[in-house]
Amino acid sequence: MLYSEIKKIFGIKHIRLLCLLLLAVDILICFIVTTPSETYPDTAELSEFFEIYDAAPEETVQKITENIQAGQSGLFGDGLDGGLNLYTDTPYGDEGLLGEREKQKQYVNDFRGDLELLVRNAGINISDMKHNGIPEDSYLIRYQRRAESLYKDHSETVEVSDVNTVAWESYFGNTFESVIAFVMMTATVITTFMYETDAGTDSLIVATARGRRKVLAGKLAFTAVCSLAVAVVLSAASFAVYLVRGGLCSPDLSIHTLRSFELCPFKITIGEYAIIRVFIKALTVLVFSLATAAVTSVLRNH
Repeated sequence: MLYSEIKKIFGIKHIRLLCLLLLAVDILICFIVTTPSETYPDTAELSEFFEIYDAAPEETVQKITENIQAGQSGLFGDGLDGGLNLYTDTPYGDEGLLGEREKQKQYVNDFRGDLELLVRNAGINISDMKHNGIPEDSYLIRYQRRAESLYKDHSETVEVSDVNTVAWESYFGNTFESVIAFVMMTATVITTFMYETDAGTDSLIVATARGRRKVLAGKLAFTAVCSLAVAVVLSAASFAVYLVRGGLCSPDLSIHTLRSFELCPFKITIGEYAIIRVFIKALTVLVFSLATAAVTSVLRNH
Protein backbone atom coordinates (compact mmCIF):
# COMPACT_ATOMS: atom_id res chain seq x y z
CA MET A 1 0.00 0.00 0.00
CA LEU A 2 2.86 2.41 0.71
CA TYR A 3 4.27 2.12 -2.80
CA SER A 4 0.83 2.52 -4.34
CA GLU A 5 0.20 5.67 -2.27
CA ILE A 6 3.53 7.16 -3.34
CA LYS A 7 2.88 6.34 -6.97
CA LYS A 8 -0.69 7.61 -6.79
CA ILE A 9 -0.02 10.95 -5.06
CA PHE A 10 3.16 11.91 -6.88
CA GLY A 11 1.53 10.87 -10.12
CA ILE A 12 -0.65 13.96 -9.72
CA LYS A 13 0.89 16.78 -11.73
CA HIS A 14 -0.08 19.69 -9.48
CA ILE A 15 1.42 17.97 -6.41
CA ARG A 16 4.74 17.45 -8.21
CA LEU A 17 4.75 21.05 -9.43
CA LEU A 18 3.85 22.43 -6.00
CA CYS A 19 6.63 20.46 -4.29
CA LEU A 20 9.19 21.61 -6.86
CA LEU A 21 7.98 25.21 -6.57
CA LEU A 22 8.22 25.19 -2.77
CA LEU A 23 11.68 23.61 -2.95
CA ALA A 24 12.75 26.40 -5.32
CA VAL A 25 11.28 29.00 -2.94
CA ASP A 26 13.26 27.49 -0.04
CA ILE A 27 16.49 27.69 -2.02
CA LEU A 28 15.73 31.24 -3.17
CA ILE A 29 15.02 32.41 0.38
CA CYS A 30 18.31 30.88 1.57
CA PHE A 31 20.17 32.73 -1.18
CA ILE A 32 18.46 35.99 -0.22
CA VAL A 33 19.13 35.51 3.50
CA THR A 34 22.82 34.75 2.88
CA THR A 35 23.37 37.61 0.44
CA PRO A 36 25.93 40.03 1.97
CA SER A 37 24.25 43.12 3.36
CA GLU A 38 24.62 45.63 6.18
CA THR A 39 23.44 42.96 8.62
CA TYR A 40 24.93 39.80 7.09
CA PRO A 41 28.53 39.32 5.93
CA ASP A 42 30.05 37.39 3.08
CA THR A 43 30.73 34.36 5.28
CA ALA A 44 33.61 33.05 3.17
CA GLU A 45 35.20 36.49 3.31
CA LEU A 46 34.61 36.61 7.06
CA SER A 47 36.52 33.33 7.53
CA GLU A 48 39.42 34.82 5.56
CA PHE A 49 39.32 37.90 7.78
CA PHE A 50 39.50 35.67 10.88
CA GLU A 51 42.76 34.26 9.51
CA ILE A 52 44.13 37.71 8.70
CA TYR A 53 43.20 38.99 12.14
CA ASP A 54 44.66 35.96 13.95
CA ALA A 55 47.95 36.36 12.09
CA ALA A 56 48.34 39.99 13.18
CA PRO A 57 45.51 41.21 15.47
CA GLU A 58 47.01 44.52 16.58
CA GLU A 59 48.12 45.45 13.08
CA THR A 60 44.70 44.59 11.61
CA VAL A 61 42.85 46.69 14.19
CA GLN A 62 45.26 49.57 13.65
CA LYS A 63 44.78 49.51 9.88
CA ILE A 64 40.99 49.54 10.18
CA THR A 65 41.09 52.30 12.82
CA GLU A 66 43.40 54.48 10.72
CA ASN A 67 41.25 53.90 7.66
CA ILE A 68 38.15 55.01 9.57
CA GLN A 69 39.91 58.05 10.90
CA ALA A 70 40.98 58.93 7.39
CA GLY A 71 37.33 58.92 6.38
CA GLN A 72 37.81 56.09 3.90
CA SER A 73 35.89 53.25 5.59
CA GLY A 74 32.34 52.05 4.97
CA LEU A 75 31.28 54.13 7.96
CA PHE A 76 31.16 57.16 5.67
CA GLY A 77 29.96 55.51 2.49
CA ASP A 78 27.89 52.69 1.18
CA GLY A 79 30.78 50.24 1.39
CA LEU A 80 30.49 49.30 -2.29
CA ASP A 81 32.77 51.78 -4.04
CA GLY A 82 36.03 49.89 -3.69
CA GLY A 83 38.69 51.38 -1.41
CA LEU A 84 36.23 52.41 1.27
CA ASN A 85 37.03 49.20 3.12
CA LEU A 86 40.29 47.30 3.32
CA TYR A 87 38.99 43.77 3.77
CA THR A 88 35.57 43.68 2.12
CA ASP A 89 33.59 45.24 -0.71
CA THR A 90 30.22 44.41 0.86
CA PRO A 91 27.95 46.77 2.86
CA TYR A 92 28.90 44.85 6.02
CA GLY A 93 32.17 46.77 6.08
CA ASP A 94 35.48 46.30 7.86
CA GLU A 95 33.92 47.35 11.15
CA GLY A 96 31.34 44.57 10.83
CA LEU A 97 34.04 41.97 10.19
CA LEU A 98 36.09 43.24 13.10
CA GLY A 99 33.05 43.34 15.36
CA GLU A 100 32.16 39.73 14.52
CA ARG A 101 35.74 38.66 15.16
CA GLU A 102 35.81 40.40 18.52
CA LYS A 103 32.42 38.96 19.57
CA GLN A 104 33.55 35.38 18.97
CA LYS A 105 36.88 36.03 20.68
CA GLN A 106 35.09 37.51 23.70
CA TYR A 107 32.62 34.61 23.78
CA VAL A 108 35.42 32.03 23.87
CA ASN A 109 37.25 33.96 26.61
CA ASP A 110 34.09 34.28 28.72
CA PHE A 111 32.67 30.78 28.14
CA ARG A 112 34.08 29.04 31.21
CA GLY A 113 33.48 32.08 33.39
CA ASP A 114 29.83 32.25 32.31
CA LEU A 115 29.29 28.58 33.19
CA GLU A 116 31.12 28.93 36.51
CA LEU A 117 28.82 31.86 37.33
CA LEU A 118 25.80 29.64 36.61
CA VAL A 119 27.23 26.98 38.93
CA ARG A 120 27.74 29.53 41.72
CA ASN A 121 24.24 30.93 41.25
CA ALA A 122 22.77 27.42 41.40
CA GLY A 123 24.58 26.85 44.69
CA ILE A 124 23.24 30.13 46.06
CA ASN A 125 19.72 29.24 44.94
CA ILE A 126 19.95 25.86 46.69
CA SER A 127 21.09 27.50 49.91
CA ASP A 128 18.30 30.06 49.78
CA MET A 129 15.68 27.38 49.11
CA LYS A 130 16.86 25.21 51.99
CA HIS A 131 16.91 28.27 54.25
CA ASN A 132 13.29 28.92 53.28
CA GLY A 133 12.31 25.39 54.26
CA ILE A 134 12.01 23.83 50.81
CA PRO A 135 12.64 20.05 51.13
CA GLU A 136 15.89 18.61 49.77
CA ASP A 137 14.01 16.21 47.49
CA SER A 138 11.78 18.91 45.98
CA TYR A 139 11.77 19.44 42.22
CA LEU A 140 13.19 22.98 42.57
CA ILE A 141 16.27 21.87 44.49
CA ARG A 142 16.79 18.78 42.33
CA TYR A 143 16.62 21.00 39.23
CA GLN A 144 19.20 23.40 40.66
CA ARG A 145 21.50 20.52 41.64
CA ARG A 146 21.21 19.07 38.14
CA ALA A 147 22.09 22.45 36.62
CA GLU A 148 24.98 22.83 39.06
CA SER A 149 26.38 19.40 38.19
CA LEU A 150 25.79 19.75 34.44
CA TYR A 151 27.42 23.14 33.95
CA LYS A 152 30.27 22.34 36.34
CA ASP A 153 31.08 19.39 34.08
CA HIS A 154 30.74 21.53 30.93
CA SER A 155 32.99 24.25 32.33
CA GLU A 156 35.70 21.64 32.90
CA THR A 157 35.37 19.47 29.79
CA VAL A 158 33.76 21.36 26.90
CA GLU A 159 36.11 23.01 24.42
CA VAL A 160 34.84 25.94 22.35
CA SER A 161 36.70 27.12 19.25
CA ASP A 162 37.52 30.66 18.21
CA VAL A 163 36.23 30.40 14.64
CA ASN A 164 33.69 32.02 12.32
CA THR A 165 30.26 30.63 13.25
CA VAL A 166 27.93 33.04 11.43
CA ALA A 167 26.97 30.60 8.65
CA TRP A 168 26.04 27.76 11.04
CA GLU A 169 24.13 30.17 13.31
CA SER A 170 22.14 31.39 10.31
CA TYR A 171 21.52 27.87 9.00
CA PHE A 172 20.19 26.61 12.33
CA GLY A 173 18.10 29.75 12.75
CA ASN A 174 16.31 29.30 9.41
CA THR A 175 12.56 29.23 10.19
CA PHE A 176 11.30 29.60 6.62
CA GLU A 177 12.26 25.99 6.01
CA SER A 178 9.69 24.77 8.54
CA VAL A 179 6.94 26.98 7.12
CA ILE A 180 7.60 25.62 3.62
CA ALA A 181 7.59 22.05 4.97
CA PHE A 182 4.19 22.62 6.61
CA VAL A 183 2.70 24.06 3.42
CA MET A 184 4.11 21.21 1.34
CA MET A 185 2.78 18.54 3.70
CA THR A 186 -0.62 20.20 4.08
CA ALA A 187 -1.23 20.00 0.34
CA THR A 188 0.13 16.44 0.14
CA VAL A 189 -1.81 15.10 3.12
CA ILE A 190 -5.11 16.65 2.07
CA THR A 191 -4.68 15.16 -1.40
CA THR A 192 -3.77 11.78 0.10
CA PHE A 193 -6.77 11.50 2.40
CA MET A 194 -9.25 13.00 -0.07
CA TYR A 195 -8.05 11.11 -3.15
CA GLU A 196 -10.66 8.31 -3.13
CA THR A 197 -13.46 10.71 -2.24
CA ASP A 198 -12.58 13.06 -5.07
CA ALA A 199 -12.24 10.13 -7.47
CA GLY A 200 -15.56 8.63 -6.34
CA THR A 201 -14.00 5.27 -5.46
CA ASP A 202 -14.07 5.46 -1.67
CA SER A 203 -17.25 3.37 -1.34
CA LEU A 204 -15.59 0.51 -3.24
CA ILE A 205 -12.16 0.60 -1.60
CA VAL A 206 -13.29 0.99 1.98
CA ALA A 207 -16.35 -1.24 1.78
CA THR A 208 -14.99 -3.62 4.45
CA ALA A 209 -13.29 -3.05 7.81
CA ARG A 210 -10.19 -4.85 6.54
CA GLY A 211 -10.12 -2.66 3.47
CA ARG A 212 -10.44 0.50 5.56
CA ARG A 213 -7.61 -0.58 7.86
CA LYS A 214 -5.37 -1.45 4.93
CA VAL A 215 -5.99 1.85 3.17
CA LEU A 216 -5.53 3.84 6.38
CA ALA A 217 -2.28 2.02 7.19
CA GLY A 218 -0.96 2.82 3.71
CA LYS A 219 -1.85 6.50 4.02
CA LEU A 220 -0.31 6.79 7.49
CA ALA A 221 2.88 5.07 6.31
CA PHE A 222 3.01 7.40 3.32
CA THR A 223 2.55 10.42 5.62
CA ALA A 224 5.41 9.28 7.86
CA VAL A 225 7.78 8.57 4.97
CA CYS A 226 6.83 11.80 3.23
CA SER A 227 7.41 13.84 6.42
CA LEU A 228 10.92 12.43 6.75
CA ALA A 229 11.62 12.96 3.06
CA VAL A 230 10.43 16.58 3.16
CA ALA A 231 12.56 17.33 6.23
CA VAL A 232 15.66 15.73 4.67
CA VAL A 233 15.26 17.32 1.23
CA LEU A 234 14.55 20.84 2.52
CA SER A 235 17.36 20.65 5.07
CA ALA A 236 19.77 19.35 2.42
CA ALA A 237 18.72 22.07 -0.05
CA SER A 238 19.23 24.81 2.54
CA PHE A 239 22.55 23.34 3.62
CA ALA A 240 23.71 23.23 0.00
CA VAL A 241 23.17 26.99 -0.29
CA TYR A 242 25.19 27.68 2.86
CA LEU A 243 27.88 25.30 1.60
CA VAL A 244 28.09 27.19 -1.69
CA ARG A 245 28.24 30.53 0.12
CA GLY A 246 31.17 29.25 2.19
CA GLY A 247 32.29 30.07 5.71
CA LEU A 248 31.00 26.93 7.46
CA CYS A 249 33.42 25.88 10.19
CA SER A 250 34.15 22.20 10.84
CA PRO A 251 31.06 20.15 11.84
CA ASP A 252 33.31 18.24 14.23
CA LEU A 253 33.53 21.20 16.61
CA SER A 254 31.44 21.30 19.79
CA ILE A 255 27.95 22.75 19.38
CA HIS A 256 28.91 25.10 22.23
CA THR A 257 31.23 26.87 19.78
CA LEU A 258 28.08 28.57 18.46
CA ARG A 259 27.15 31.48 20.70
CA SER A 260 23.42 30.71 20.63
CA PHE A 261 24.15 27.21 22.01
CA GLU A 262 26.23 28.26 24.99
CA LEU A 263 23.87 26.62 27.47
CA CYS A 264 23.09 23.51 25.43
CA PRO A 265 22.82 20.66 27.98
CA PHE A 266 24.22 18.05 25.58
CA LYS A 267 27.86 17.49 24.66
CA ILE A 268 27.48 16.98 20.91
CA THR A 269 29.16 18.32 17.80
CA ILE A 270 27.75 20.77 15.27
CA GLY A 271 27.41 17.95 12.75
CA GLU A 272 25.58 15.70 15.21
CA TYR A 273 23.14 18.49 16.01
CA ALA A 274 22.56 19.09 12.29
CA ILE A 275 21.50 15.44 11.92
CA ILE A 276 19.37 15.50 15.09
CA ARG A 277 17.74 18.71 13.83
CA VAL A 278 16.57 16.93 10.66
CA PHE A 279 14.83 14.20 12.67
CA ILE A 280 13.30 16.74 15.07
CA LYS A 281 11.99 18.65 12.07
CA ALA A 282 10.66 15.42 10.55
CA LEU A 283 8.88 14.55 13.81
CA THR A 284 7.39 18.04 14.03
CA VAL A 285 6.21 17.86 10.42
CA LEU A 286 4.78 14.38 11.05
CA VAL A 287 2.76 15.54 14.06
CA PHE A 288 1.46 18.50 12.05
CA SER A 289 0.66 16.19 9.12
CA LEU A 290 -1.24 13.72 11.29
CA ALA A 291 -3.27 16.57 12.77
CA THR A 292 -4.02 17.77 9.23
CA ALA A 293 -4.99 14.21 8.26
CA ALA A 294 -7.33 13.92 11.24
CA VAL A 295 -9.08 17.19 10.37
CA THR A 296 -9.31 16.20 6.71
CA SER A 297 -10.83 12.82 7.62
CA VAL A 298 -13.44 14.45 9.86
CA LEU A 299 -14.40 16.95 7.16
CA ARG A 300 -14.52 14.19 4.54
CA ASN A 301 -16.93 12.12 6.60
CA HIS A 302 -19.27 15.06 7.00
